[in-house]
Amino acid sequence: MSDHVDMQFETCYTNFLTVMMDTKEQVTRAWEIMKEGSTVIYPLGSTFYSSARVVFVDRFGIRWGIMTETAE
Repeated sequence: MSDHVDMQFETCYTNFLTVMMDTKEQVTRAWEIMKEGSTVIYPLGSTFYSSARVVFVDRFGIRWGIMTETAE
């Protein structure tokens, strides 16, 4: 993260923030709050390792992964 606001901003997909949540409802709620202006990489859904996962680039160019640690 940087506070250099006097530089040209470029999106960097190599930096990735992962947030682990306890429930799929928490993942869904976080996604609902953050999805406006976002670009989806992997849509909200379940996987063999997570009951809910979404991966996206937010409106500020930050890549996120929000998921649970357990599958159903």
